[in-house]
Amino acid sequence: MRNIKTPRTRLRGLVTEDLTSLIELMQDNDIVKHTGWRKPMAEDIIAEKLEAWKALEGNLGVWGAEHLADKELVGWFMMRYVEDQAPELGFMIRKKYWQQGFASEIAGTLLDYGHHELKLQKILAQCDRTNIASQKTLERCGMSLVREDDETCFYESCQNY
Repeated sequence: MRNIKTPRTRLRGLVTEDLTSLIELMQDNDIVKHTGWRKPMAEDIIAEKLEAWKALEGNLGVWGAEHLADKELVGWFMMRYVEDQAPELGFMIRKKYWQQGFASEIAGTLLDYGHHELKLQKILAQCDRTNIASQKTLERCGMSLVREDDETCFYESCQNY
């Protein structure tokens, strides 16, 4: 998986040393309540996810976002095929990095990478209806709300080539 730089971070493949930060992130109820998981994960499940993410190959996958200034993990970001015919953008950010523009900076960079370098015509995203911050992030990055159901908002970003 390719490393990608933003002004304040480096997107890189996840490594075993990221496990402690991922546990902090994925066991935080304030964070996971807005995800499909809804509840904090057990450490062994997080470790399994990390190993699966590390094994992903190709141009898409799950990146660790490393802060350039302190070398700490900001969170994880993904752009990969999940269920649909178009890749899905997703992310989780550690609380200490909330409200600092990291989500918009990194998600926008991944959308540019997907559309301009990989020539993806459509990239999807979804977030919990209660997660107003993620909705604003996706909209700030140029994604359009295409539909909603009782729990989820569905977004897409399209480019024609």
